[in-house]
Amino acid sequence: MPRDPLDQIRVVALSVLAFLLMLSYAVARPAVEGLFLKSLKPSQLPVVWLLVAAVVVGVVALYARVVHRVEQMRLFSVTAVASALILAALLAARDAGLPGMDYLLYTWKDVYVVLLVEIFYSYANSVFAIRTARWVYGLFGFLAGVGGVVGSLVVRRWAEVVGAARLLRGVPPLLLLIGGASLLLARRAGASLPGSDGTPRLGDGVRTVSSSRYLSLLLLLVAVTQTVITLVDYQFNEVAERAFSTEDRLSAMIATVYGVINVATLALHAATGPVLRLAGVPLTLLAIPLLLGGGLLGFVIVPVFATIAAIKVASKCFDYSIFRTAKEILYIPLSFEEKTRGKFVVDMVTYRVAKGGASLLLLGLVTVAGAGHLVTPLDFALVAGWLLVTLGIARRFRGLVSRDQELRSRH
Repeated sequence: MPRDPLDQIRVVALSVLAFLLMLSYAVARPAVEGLFLKSLKPSQLPVVWLLVAAVVVGVVALYARVVHRVEQMRLFSVTAVASALILAALLAARDAGLPGMDYLLYTWKDVYVVLLVEIFYSYANSVFAIRTARWVYGLFGFLAGVGGVVGSLVVRRWAEVVGAARLLRGVPPLLLLIGGASLLLARRAGASLPGSDGTPRLGDGVRTVSSSRYLSLLLLLVAVTQTVITLVDYQFNEVAERAFSTEDRLSAMIATVYGVINVATLALHAATGPVLRLAGVPLTLLAIPLLLGGGLLGFVIVPVFATIAAIKVASKCFDYSIFRTAKEILYIPLSFEEKTRGKFVVDMVTYRVAKGGASLLLLGLVTVAGAGHLVTPLDFALVAGWLLVTLGIARRFRGLVSRDQELRSRH
């Protein structure tokens, strides 16, 4: 625990917020996905992923304009309250029979969490020294995982009893609680924003990325990994929809899978430090697509729900833990502008927009020949691309940071 009383308040408050935020998402995600799959079927997933991509670009552009004007924790509070009100309105409209609400609920689910997580870490990065961040970020990730496990257990226990739609009604009060708690933190231990030479725009980040071969490869890495994960999600949802007969049973099973993801993520959070020290960043990044490629080969041999569920678990928990940490280290030797404006485009925008690209691929496959028998070969091709991009990044990273420097560096 930090010695500074102000930092102690921040650590405790952010630990609670991390737990509550992932608790809300662990309830919202399986409930929304279960409603969507039974209402509109997996064939509509590419359409809603395109909608998510479009909304994220607009929301992130707005975020870029206000992030240097509003203190981060106050912005976090406003975003949480707005998310609660939007969800309540969407649920009321769905109850009234208005069309398109399941599309909007799915979009809301994907957008609110990426915004709150980004603002959370923007605040943390502005108030903690590196020596504090080294351990408190692991604590935040661990407690977020615990919140995810608790939320998954709630959905698994109650989805078939009270229904997925009713469970969703518990999320707005939870988000309002998050908004109130974060506002208290802002008043007790907020941080002033640094000065800016102008309002950041998406175009500034795009120019930074396009002028850097290193960042361009990082953008490709994020795009290809998220495309693979999205295609695995599609295959999982397609198999799951056939395997479970009702939306409540389906929601309960999705919650179970996400519960396993959360538990595995907790274990990988604990293992990340030792793995990166023993293997190094480049080898760790290379090992992940090799493992997922092996899992996809297993699905070809044994094409059942358990196999694709295991691949989904692996893809998600790697993405949430070891891959994310290793990827963040790749930014450390870069310039300030590359680590800020460039990272903004690579991480916030590309993560969600990649789903739009995957959606276009899936829509094309469905239109031409039916997606089922072509998605897996596409997965293998993308995993091969993932490996090639990672090799290119690894060479450039080693050109900036030797293995010895990686082990000894305090930054």
